[in-house]
Amino acid sequence: MRVILLLSLWSPSFILAACGSPLGRPTCACSSTHSQPQGVGRRCAHAATAATIAADAAAARNGPADDAGVAAAITVASSALPPATTDANDIAPAGAAHHHPDGCDAHAPGGAAAPPARAGAPPHVSTGVRDTEATPSNARTADAVVAGDSKLAEARERLALLDALVIDAEQTLSVLNGKVRTEEGVKLAFAADAAARTSLSFRTLMASQQSAREEVCKLQQPTQHVTSAANDTSGMIYCIAFPSLAPSEPVLSSPSRWCGPWVSTFPTHDPTRPPRIFRDLQPTAQDIESVIQGEDTSYLALSAMNVVSPDGSSLVESSSDGAIRTVQSEVMASYRPYLLDDVRVLENKTIGQLEQPVVYCKLGAAPDIAWVAKVGGGQYVLSVQEVERAHLSPWEGLQQVGIYACAAAAGLYNAGVDPDKILVPMSVCTGVGEMHGAAYMATPTFPVAITTSANLDLLSDRGAAIAHLHREMAKKQMERTLHLLLDASRTRRFKPAQSRSSARSMNADKAAWFRPSFDDAQVWLKIGGVANGLTAKRDVLMARMQRVFRKLYNSPASCVVCFPICFTTGICLPRTENGVLSALLFPNLKRDGYRCGLPADLPTARMYVLALKAAVAALHEAGVIHGDMYVSNIMWRPAPARAAVDIMLIDWDTAFIAKDGIPDGFERSWRVTPKWFLYQRPSLEMNQAVKLRLLDSFMVNTLDYFCTDDVQLWCEWLTASRDESVGALNSAFNRLQWLYVRHQGWAD
Repeated sequence: MRVILLLSLWSPSFILAACGSPLGRPTCACSSTHSQPQGVGRRCAHAATAATIAADAAAARNGPADDAGVAAAITVASSALPPATTDANDIAPAGAAHHHPDGCDAHAPGGAAAPPARAGAPPHVSTGVRDTEATPSNARTADAVVAGDSKLAEARERLALLDALVIDAEQTLSVLNGKVRTEEGVKLAFAADAAARTSLSFRTLMASQQSAREEVCKLQQPTQHVTSAANDTSGMIYCIAFPSLAPSEPVLSSPSRWCGPWVSTFPTHDPTRPPRIFRDLQPTAQDIESVIQGEDTSYLALSAMNVVSPDGSSLVESSSDGAIRTVQSEVMASYRPYLLDDVRVLENKTIGQLEQPVVYCKLGAAPDIAWVAKVGGGQYVLSVQEVERAHLSPWEGLQQVGIYACAAAAGLYNAGVDPDKILVPMSVCTGVGEMHGAAYMATPTFPVAITTSANLDLLSDRGAAIAHLHREMAKKQMERTLHLLLDASRTRRFKPAQSRSSARSMNADKAAWFRPSFDDAQVWLKIGGVANGLTAKRDVLMARMQRVFRKLYNSPASCVVCFPICFTTGICLPRTENGVLSALLFPNLKRDGYRCGLPADLPTARMYVLALKAAVAALHEAGVIHGDMYVSNIMWRPAPARAAVDIMLIDWDTAFIAKDGIPDGFERSWRVTPKWFLYQRPSLEMNQAVKLRLLDSFMVNTLDYFCTDDVQLWCEWLTASRDESVGALNSAFNRLQWLYVRHQGWAD
């Protein structure tokens, strides 16, 4: 607790202690360190930086800090720093060192760049108190020293420190960005300046954190693994916290701390590569028309569920008295045409009774309807359904059924089914409306559920026809899963599920925990945007992003869009068990050979600009504005077997549909950017939707302007191409934008 309180007192100031760079300013402090052991000297430099950053935060609130305030901050920061050591690697991050003429070596952050993030975007603020386990205990470090591995102990200590500091830095930056949105006049200028510099330091901190992770990986054999299977990965593993709440909250802005992926409220895109969920579980328009125009009208029976009493009230959802007519009994009757010979339909059985693992809910949680098969002595769930009363929308049960389907997917994985072939159909039915979806394995040990249909009106012929096709496709998927289980039962990896009669005990829950996880070599965590602390706006932001993704997925622009896997809560920092992070998860494009940054040779640079122009044109043709076309959000690679460059665009939390206009709050953050000055030029008289394209095309035109044979302009491009960290790259690109404005004569 003492560690938590000390860090929280001066959380922004501790950034230098991890990465040695306060808000982009020099931090060597050589004159104060030469007469001291290196660890002590570094403590003084860190304390000075603590005061600088604390002064920035204070300036955002009350105006610039005076000298006395800075001196006081130095005193507090010095007392809170960890004990100094004389080791040359004390706390300083791994990476290249720059040598000063007087002999002082100051270490600069190194390692892989932090995940791309929009400059100035408010990152996520954790919603819980950081547990003291985030900082390594003396006993843990001592064990490593006793084992003769002091370097490993130091590396672990530094990484744990950085893990904790990332949370504190996020909180500070969120506060500063809040000030930018609310202050006026002089205080706005102070807040904007502090937020910009703190944003740069935050990215530097994350780069150092990644470097520290790589250092720990080099010094130790991987010890963290998923309990359900061996995990052969090369990156750091993030786990989802052990579930503590019932999976019943359908909205992101809920104060509940449920863990795991959020299920989207309508289908936006198929996240599998190559796409297989929509192919196997979503009927085509041609299929729908064939059913509606066909002679077989049996699908209309779905419109005949009688779930409303004569007085107009909805029937109860379910009852233990089989003689009472309920919504669930009506739904069960409607599924008779879709039954399979080798599959039983069980009602209101707990996850423990169904012999499924704990994933995002405990063993005592019970799906309304489960389709179950016994194979090789084990019991497996092939599909799940939830039932809601008729006056509710099916989306009310979407999060719940998605979590049950994820448990079923994990059970199939434990049985040895190929994770790339696992699909568990799911649905929610009210008797008058129905929604469908499926759970799949986003990574071998990370089940995720998505929707495959909108809210279908069963009282209409078209809605009933679509629901019928979804049920038929779910039936075929269950048949495929049965064959996969039979194939798996013939292999050595097959592990029949064990019966868990004591399903409600904590020990049984822990023993059955699948421990869902993902590797950052496979998945990119987007910290910020929808994952920030403004939980009340999460639903609004995600709804906007869903509309954008749905529009792009059905357009030619889909080939240049990096679509997300899901939004998830309850992410644990490595080596901790507290789910303090939320993030929008994307595929890590680096594993496919993509990188951000500018090409350093002119022929490739020209192909890069040409491909970017085509990508942005496709976006605009689809009616979408990206809104944050910074170089760090443009991933590229040389195209295989042809002289071209492949482009993928990332970071979509600022994207919007042009005809909807600029979202609320964007103008305030954009009005000090070069692209906004161009957008606001009074001489530009054009359709508003077309004019909005300038927010993206300005960025592309800037790159095109400097990608030239002109020596001076090309030198500016090369200068920007040398920057590898996200913060430095975006700063260099920002400079190119202002030069472009000046050269075009728009400065006035």
